[in-house]
Amino acid sequence: MKRKVTLHGPATLSVSLPTAWAKKHGVQKGDEIDVEEFRNCLKIITTKEKEGNFISIDLTGYLDITHRMLSSIYKSGFDSLEVIYSAEEKKIVVDTINEEWIGFEIMEQSDKRISAQKVTEMSKEDVKAFVLRTFHFVHDMGNDCLQLIKDEKFDDLPSVVEKDTQVNKLTNFCRRAINKEILTGITKPGPLYFIAEELEKIGDAYKHISQDKMENKEKVGKSLLEVFSLINTLLHDAQSMYSAFSLDKMKEFKEKQLSIQDALDKEISKKSDVKLLIELNMLFELVFDLNGAIISISH
Repeated sequence: MKRKVTLHGPATLSVSLPTAWAKKHGVQKGDEIDVEEFRNCLKIITTKEKEGNFISIDLTGYLDITHRMLSSIYKSGFDSLEVIYSAEEKKIVVDTINEEWIGFEIMEQSDKRISAQKVTEMSKEDVKAFVLRTFHFVHDMGNDCLQLIKDEKFDDLPSVVEKDTQVNKLTNFCRRAINKEILTGITKPGPLYFIAEELEKIGDAYKHISQDKMENKEKVGKSLLEVFSLINTLLHDAQSMYSAFSLDKMKEFKEKQLSIQDALDKEISKKSDVKLLIELNMLFELVFDLNGAIISISH
């Protein structure tokens, strides 16, 4: 709909609110509303909208998808929820909310029901800085994983697995923030959401590699460890491109990708440590796939 801009006094411009919209949201004369800039738009936010929305879900009998459903609810932007569950799902529900949901607290809890709601909102932070912080954490996780495997300290790998919870927390909040526009500086939400998704998957890849070597404590060959190190370096380069993109960085990134692919092909021909090789190949593809989204948000 179109509205006419009116001049009040020497410099104040105003526009009227649509009557139907004001009634729907209970806006009356004298009420305070927030007006925020968002790209080339102005957002009008009422108190009702700030309070967010509520969802109730019964996950009884859905143990295998309980965590996935809860993560989706959080990322979607709901601010309060009620979950019905059985004894089987209870621990996953409680742990997910307590360990992975930034700014939420459990308000009520029984053997069959839990309610939680957002109690604090993270202070506004530029989205680029937040995602960069997530890049740093995931990259450090990968370096820790490599070093422990290189040093054959397989019994210390659970520390890497535990870091995946923090990766989930950071990437879930980033996607929630994109959907709710909590963070500032979001100009291209699609590519940014993809980067957050990929970082979560990369964290999962490091977790799976760690879990595998916790069970299979065989020494990893020097050449395969070198491939692992090159992939971690490629992730660091993706982080650098995200921070400050340049064509020279992109050219170097592509050259390293081709070099790593050749190294992986050589390892495949050796047929050594096949499971780790498959996991490293998946990790490599996830890291390389970041480049398209990074290029997109750089322009």
